[in-house]
Amino acid sequence: MDGVSPEFCTANQLWENVVDHNEPMEITLAAKQTMTVPTKTVQLTLYMENFEPYTNDFLVIDVPEDQDILLGMPWLKTTNPDIDWVTERVQPRVGQNPTELDTPPGKKNKKKKPRK
Repeated sequence: MDGVSPEFCTANQLWENVVDHNEPMEITLAAKQTMTVPTKTVQLTLYMENFEPYTNDFLVIDVPEDQDILLGMPWLKTTNPDIDWVTERVQPRVGQNPTELDTPPGKKNKKKKPRK
């Protein structure tokens, strides 16, 4: 499940795009705790440096640690990133080339030197 905070929806005027599915959904959190939440979703496209744009329906839910976006298994399975748990860095796997599309429309994509 990918999630987006209600505060982010308000700050970015997304509520008119939120779909209320009128059915509660039971979710299981990482600590195996379950909770029932209203099923409201909004389609978002995320632009992250060095990754291709990612579009999915995000569940509107309180996101832990005062963050705006929660990227879950759908994002992990789609992007299959290289995660360094010690440095807490996420980057595309070697051999996965980012495209010119990873820059939002209207921004110039400058060539960057690869990190070592």
